[in-house]
Amino acid sequence: MSTRSARRPVVLLVPILPLLAPAAAWSQQPAPESAPQAIEQPAARPAQQAGSAAAEAGGAPDQRRARSRRGAFDTTELTLSGERSIELRFDQPTIEDPAYAAIQSPVEGEIVQFVRSRPLKLKTPVDLRFGDTLVEAHNHGPEYPGVYSLWLRNVGGQWRLVFNHLADVWGTQHDPAEDAVEVPLETAAAAEPVKSFTAELEPAEGGGVLRLAWGTSVWTVPFTAP
Repeated sequence: MSTRSARRPVVLLVPILPLLAPAAAWSQQPAPESAPQAIEQPAARPAQQAGSAAAEAGGAPDQRRARSRRGAFDTTELTLSGERSIELRFDQPTIEDPAYAAIQSPVEGEIVQFVRSRPLKLKTPVDLRFGDTLVEAHNHGPEYPGVYSLWLRNVGGQWRLVFNHLADVWGTQHDPAEDAVEVPLETAAAAEPVKSFTAELEPAEGGGVLRLAWGTSVWTVPFTAP
C-alpha cells in the first residue's frame, strides 16, 4: 500500500507536464504581426475646427477667419446704429486663379466666373442704398435678413457689382433671372499688388463703403443705411 501511494502522484503528473509546457511557451510568444492595432481617431476637419473657434470667439469682431471646404474664406462685418450688422463673406482665390485672368481680360457684359470658389455673399438686416439704387432687406421673407450673392460684370469698360437673389451657389452658377440690381464700381490702381482676393466693409457717414481688391485693382462703392 505504501509503495503504490508514493508512486501515484508521479503517474498523474507525467501526462500533465507536457500539456503545460506548450501552453507556457505559447503565452510567452509575441503577438503575430497581423494582430489588430489600435485605430487612431482622425483629426477634426478644418471646417469643424473653424466652427469651434468661431463659437469660442463670441461677439464677432469686424473681421474673422473661417475655412471653406476648398480654401480659406473671410467674413467682414460693419456694425450700424442700433447694433445692426451687415456681413460680407468672401473666398480668397489668388491671382493664379482663372477668375483673375477673366478680370484682366473681361468679356463685354459677361459675369466673371469664379471657377474654383464662391461669389461674395452679403447679409443685411436693413435696406441699403447705393446711390439711386436700393438693395432691399428681407428679399427671402419678412422674418429673414436680406441675403444676396455678389458678382462682377464689365459693361462698356466699367466694372459693375451685381446683386443676385441666389446666395448659396458656386462661382459658376450665376442665374441672370435672379439678378436684383447692379451698381457701378469706382476702379483704382492698388498701391501694392494684392495676391489674394479681399473685401472690406468700411464705416462712413450714414453707412459705409464696400471695397474689393485683387491684383492691381481696387473697386469701391459707398452706400447708406436709412
